[in-house]
Amino acid sequence: MMQSTCPIAPRRILATPLMLAVALAGLLCSGNETFGQSAFTQMLLKKQNALSAEKSGNRPAPIPFAAVDGWKPDVKPRDWKHIVIHHTATDTGSVASIHRAHLQRVDAAGNPWRGIGYHFLIGNGNGMVDGKVEATFRWDDQSAGAHAGDVTYNEQGIGICLVGNFEEKPPTAAQLRAVEQLVATLRRDYRIPAKNVVGHGDVKSTRCPGKLFPLDRVAKAETGQTRTAARFLEGKLLGEDAPAPTHTR
Repeated sequence: MMQSTCPIAPRRILATPLMLAVALAGLLCSGNETFGQSAFTQMLLKKQNALSAEKSGNRPAPIPFAAVDGWKPDVKPRDWKHIVIHHTATDTGSVASIHRAHLQRVDAAGNPWRGIGYHFLIGNGNGMVDGKVEATFRWDDQSAGAHAGDVTYNEQGIGICLVGNFEEKPPTAAQLRAVEQLVATLRRDYRIPAKNVVGHGDVKSTRCPGKLFPLDRVAKAETGQTRTAARFLEGKLLGEDAPAPTHTR
């Protein structure tokens, strides 16, 4: 019997979302690289997200917050030990408008403020894009805040303010996603325990950040990397989280 001389085409192995999830989770859990720095990791993320989008009817897959955290300071970070959450108690606001207002203030010794007292501001759609996280000059140069009314919490506490009055209505869904992911990332990067995420009212006699702000939920939020490992161990695929917020320096 004559054997066929036709070459046999090599079989193409198609990557499935589960295969990519396994590979990606292995990279994230190995501890051998920083998330977002490896070109191979980025390739896996892009491929997995594309497959997830195709499976969900071409709906864009979310970008993990830690992969786009371009707000990280270029200077040596302070020894941060706390995160203090605030609200503006106004319906609208932006970094520029709050900066102008804070320039008019003076401290207990009569010295003028340098400007906006917070390290981060999160918009609500009125004055800033809803869910947008913007780092201020205090974060860029890693200077102490002017937000807590307490020397220790100003020196060692990262001040995060959300535009809105949470005594009257809760944060928007986009703001909540943004602050959860920002707080979780800061906690991870600076090893801040959940118990050290406090509201302004825990430091000084004030209702800030408002009775409708879910402080406990935000304090215990996890980063996308932690969720990735946990979901993989539970046998779940990646790409199901809400879209990460936009943010600028």
